[in-house]
Amino acid sequence: MRNLGGNILFSATDLMRFMGCAHATTLDLMRMRGEGPEPGEDSEDAALLQKQGDAHEAAHLEKLKSAGKAVLEIPRGDLVADAQATLAALAQGAEVVFQGAFLSGNWGGWSDFLGSRLIEFQSQNMTVAARAIAEKKVSG
Repeated sequence: MRNLGGNILFSATDLMRFMGCAHATTLDLMRMRGEGPEPGEDSEDAALLQKQGDAHEAAHLEKLKSAGKAVLEIPRGDLVADAQATLAALAQGAEVVFQGAFLSGNWGGWSDFLGSRLIEFQSQNMTVAARAIAEKKVSG
């Protein structure tokens, strides 16, 4: 959650945080206004999960590059500028965009990986995984 030009901008992380605890969003909004309590330190478990997530992301990035994919990396910086760079990269037909940014209304943030072929591949994998889960539930 951030203030962008006087407007509150929410991210996918904010949505997930709200789904886990609506009060956390209230505290985040208060904190943005300078009223709320200081956030607590991340737990060791949360730090470990973040570290594992970062390692997984780095491994996937390397896998894409090793497979010969043309990967355009957008260094995180200014969200507005990054969103413009992402749109330009996608308009030029970039095969894979790493750390692309999006802005739409009160929503914005950075993605990990973008690309039409990646979306097709991930959708196919999700369909296969969903079928496998469904078959396991049916067969016991």
